[in-house]
Amino acid sequence: MNKENRKELINKYKQERAEAGIYCIVNQVSGRYLLGASRDVKGMKNRFAFSQKFDTHSALPGKLWEEIKIYGLSNFSFEILESMVIKPEMTDIEIEEELVLMREICNERFEAEKAY
Repeated sequence: MNKENRKELINKYKQERAEAGIYCIVNQVSGRYLLGASRDVKGMKNRFAFSQKFDTHSALPGKLWEEIKIYGLSNFSFEILESMVIKPEMTDIEIEEELVLMREICNERFEAEKAY
């Protein structure tokens, strides 16, 4: 990759707006799940993929660690359930309120007793 291509990719990355959203990490063996919210849901998905690729769980929420040790990270899946583009005019409070609402809606899809 030459310097021009690299600069172009960096500029493109900087111009992209972050996507906030709700994600779910599911233990495929037990059916237990962790519902999470992130201001950078794609970044969270990338951390999960990195963790699976290099068999490390340090970048993942602590609630999962014990079961990852038991079942192995390959038995967990990651899904983005809902996402929204963060607009420049949105305040931190507005973003958090939207994430809370989105999480409540997504939470209704799952069995509460299987939550971490």
